[in-house]
Formats: sequence, C-alpha cells, structure tokens
Amino acid sequence: MLLTALASATAAETSDTPLRSELYPADWQPAVPDDEGRLLPDFSYAGYRYGATPPDTVPGPVLDVTRPPYGADPSGEEDATEAIQEAIDDAGAAGGGTVHLPAGTYRVQPPDDSRAVLHIGADGVLLRGDGPAATRIHTTTAHDMRGRAVVLVAPDRRDRVSWHDEPSGPAVRLTRDVELPTRTLPVADAGAFSVGDWVVLRADTTDAWLAEHPVAADQRWDEGTLEALVLHRRGTAVDAAAGTAEIDIPTRLPLLRRDGARLHRVPAPLVGSGVADLAIGMRQSGRREADAEEDHERPGTAGHEVHQADAIAFNGVVDGWASRVHSYRPPENEDDVHLLSGGIYVRDARNITIQDVDLRRPQYRGAGGNGYLVHLMGSDTLVRDSLALGGRHNYLVQAVQATGNVVLDSRAVDGERATELHRHLSAANLFDNVAVTGDTLEMTYRRASDHAHSATESVMWNVSGKDCTRGRLAESRQYGWGYVIGTSGTGDCAVVENPGGQGTEPRDWVEHVGAGDRLEPRSLYLDQLARRTGQGQATAPPVEPSSGEVTPSPEPGPDGGVPVAVVAGTGLLLLTAVVGALVLVRRRRR
Repeated sequence: MLLTALASATAAETSDTPLRSELYPADWQPAVPDDEGRLLPDFSYAGYRYGATPPDTVPGPVLDVTRPPYGADPSGEEDATEAIQEAIDDAGAAGGGTVHLPAGTYRVQPPDDSRAVLHIGADGVLLRGDGPAATRIHTTTAHDMRGRAVVLVAPDRRDRVSWHDEPSGPAVRLTRDVELPTRTLPVADAGAFSVGDWVVLRADTTDAWLAEHPVAADQRWDEGTLEALVLHRRGTAVDAAAGTAEIDIPTRLPLLRRDGARLHRVPAPLVGSGVADLAIGMRQSGRREADAEEDHERPGTAGHEVHQADAIAFNGVVDGWASRVHSYRPPENEDDVHLLSGGIYVRDARNITIQDVDLRRPQYRGAGGNGYLVHLMGSDTLVRDSLALGGRHNYLVQAVQATGNVVLDSRAVDGERATELHRHLSAANLFDNVAVTGDTLEMTYRRASDHAHSATESVMWNVSGKDCTRGRLAESRQYGWGYVIGTSGTGDCAVVENPGGQGTEPRDWVEHVGAGDRLEPRSLYLDQLARRTGQGQATAPPVEPSSGEVTPSPEPGPDGGVPVAVVAGTGLLLLTAVVGALVLVRRRRR
C-alpha cells in the first residue's frame, strides 16, 4: 500500500514531465538505425519545395476571368467553362500567371474530350479566387464526370503520367545494393547524368523479392502486381570519378542489384502550379442506386456515373499546391452532398502541399476507389491544417510509389472506414498530430483483394481520438518495422492494437501510449524540417479531436480487450512510478 501511494504521488509529480521517443533522441541523425534495425525516416522533404510555404502570388500577368476578352459570368447563371479555360491557357502561354476568379459562383461542366473540366497544363499557373466563402466553382451536372476532375493540374488533359512507364532510353544500373536511406547512388555510368535531370529510380519485384514479402495464398502478389519499386527524383550532383549520382530526396525502400535496381531519365514534370482560395461544389447524380458498394461497375447507377470524380487532381506535377480550398453543398442538391466521389487526388506527383482545406460529404462511397477525400498515390506530399469529413476513407495513402507523405495537424471526422495506408507496400509515410473523431487510424496488413502489406517503415506520431470506431484509436501491423509513438484518448481511443502476424514480424514499435500530450517534439515533421534547414522548429497549435462546427455520429466499434501493447505500456509506467517512489523514499531518509 505504501509503495502504491508513493508511486501515485511520484506519478502525479512527474505527469507533466516531457517524454522523448527512444528512437528520436536529441542527437538523432537520419539514416542511422539502432541495433534492432529500427529507424525513423526523415520526412522533412515533404511539401512544396521541400517544405517551403506555397506562394500566394506567382510571376506573370493577373487575368480576371470576368473581364474581356474572357467575360466569365460570376452570377452562376451562364456557363463559364470556356472563359475560365481560355484564361488558364493564356496564363500558361505567357510562361505563368494568375487566373483570378473574383467573388461569385462560376458554373462549369465537363467537355467531351478531356479527363478534366478545367485543366492547368503549364508551369507557374495559379487558379485563385477571393476565398472559399466568396468564390465558388459549381459543376452543374454529374453526367460525364466519371473519372474526371473539376480542376486537373497535369501536363496532358487526356493521358496520365505514370512513374512506372518503362524508359524510352537506356537505364544505368546501380553498382552496389542500397539498403538504407541515401541521396548518393553508386551507378555504373555517372557520366550519363547531369545536374537537374529528372529521373526515376526503380527495381523489379522479382521472385526473390516476392519470396521476402509473403502474402496469404488468396492474395497472391506476382511480378506485375506492384509493377516495380519506383522513386521519382531530380539529380543534384554527379561525381564521374567516384561513380556516383546524387538525388534530391533520400531513397525510401531497399533497392538491390538482384532486382535490377537502376536509374533512368524521364520527361520533365509540370512545375509550380496551384489552386487557392475557392470552394468547389458538385451537383449530385439523380440516378438510382442498386448496390452502393458495387455500383461503380453497374451502368445506369449513380455510382457508375460519378466513379472516381474528383474535385482537384495532381498528376505528373512537382511543387504544386492547393491552399484554402473547401467543398460546399450546391443549393439544388437534395441530399447533404458536397462532392461526387473524391476530394483532392495526388497520383504520380510529388512535393505537393495541401493546406487549410475542408472537404466533406461525397455522394458515392462505394468500392473501386470512391469516397476518398484526400487520396495520395504520389510521394512527399504534405497535408496540413485540414479537415476531411464523411468520406469512405477521409485520408488514404496507397501504392508502392506513395512514399514520404505527411499528414500533419489535420482532422478526420466520421469516416465510413479507416484513415489509413491502404495497399501495396507504401513506405515511410507519417500521420503527425492527426486527430480523429468517429474514425480510426490504420497501417496494417489488409485482407481485401490483393491489398495485403499496406505499409512499411511508416509512423503515427502524437495521434489522438474521440469516439473512435472499430474499438481502437490505431492499429499498426506493418511489413518489417512500423511505429506508433505518442497517443491520446479515452475509452476506445486509448487502445492501440499491435497484433503482428501475416508475415509482418517483428511486431511494430509502440511507445508512450496515452502520453501524447507530453511527447517532445510535438511534431516529428516540423522538428526534422527545422533540423535539416537549421531554422529552429516551426510551431503550430495542437489539433483538437473535434470542434463545435462538426457533430460526429460515430459507428460503434467491436468489443475487444486491451491489446498487449497498451498493457505493456501501462506496466512500464507503473514500474517507472514504483522505482521513482523508492528513490524518493531513500532520498528523504538521507
């Protein structure tokens, strides 16, 4: 009883003591694993220009779409698609510029020959309104929106850029295996590259690689399932004498000569274009529903009509951004619907910043990639200070090319399913100060289709929850190592599951459960960015699990006991308290 009382007193005295992760000491260095091979990736390269603030203005003319020669109608009465597109094209032809949509509502509809309603296809173009409460883009029909975006930022409005495309020219092999994150690549012919080259580093998913990544028999992966391991980079230095080429962002996956690891040039991406200060609302489909989950495959249904219709899409882009973009409910929508299917989609694009966005309530949340409000299939995207509400998955990261992405200081509310890493071994992604309400977080082996290993070397840092679904705040079951460090929440939101199994051993690292409010640094991304840039840690207020403007209606989670990781963490805290009490007694006796 005395020990219990002293332990409680000591715990109370130290309840405000800051905590650090064992894997992130004050003298942490990137790419240095501990004796067990544990390694927190360096996430500091995420975002526009490796973490810089996206611009509010860009060089070039400012083109007001309501003025001649454009004459777009801001009243919402007449279609403005052609006028806005003409201004976008003129800004691109001028070498960049701002397309200004003054306060008002702009009606748009999809043309017949494009995967977009509006297309930004040149460097340095900013589509900007007067704020999401003032400037609104309104799609007036759901017809022909299948597979299209309201705003597409991409080199081509018809064909998609893919990092997996085989190179047209020769590839240069690596001369040594690359197993730890590095920016220096040993190559057979460094003279084949120049500073500034855009390149893709790739390795095949060979039979040997597949044997090292076992999946369930009914989820068979073959050499074409993941296509290849790919990393899009830019050359920053070449040393022909040493036989090395340096790239701008570290590697994220082991790349082995056994698997044909190689480097090759690719065409230049679109660079430095964005969307800001406006809202997008999409008129809902009036078609019937047969089976909401599978309607995307049934012509004549609402799900088929709006399958993978997004508000904004980035493809083949570097250093793009979406700032202060909201969704809204068009007044003619009978249901509380803002969007048709998706919110913001990043595919085979990198260093995109998505900040201060508020995306809500898609109409279709069926299978096949629908209802994803922030959907990341590129690399080193930074999502920050954002809200996603009512999606099938509010935030979702998927595919082997999805590496180095960061979701920071953002909220996920009322997700039908988890905010998660979704499939095909996404490496080194970070949920940093993500707060869920009526949602849950997952980086786990998934039994759906051929999804299987969804994640490796990915991190949940200082995450929190309220009214968590599925009986837990978070689950981590990653291939190799995964990490959950610092959590906050009560009830189901105090639960972190760390089951292991399914070929994911070792069991993931879980630390400081229930003590996220004491974790230092508060943000892993901001601290790593400050270390790399030498500017001191940027600060931002902590994210609250909910706000007055959102009324969550969480689904009940399954019954379940306290996971081993939580019990172990509680036991460790109790042991620490008892030891502290004994030390206190000895000191007082002296």
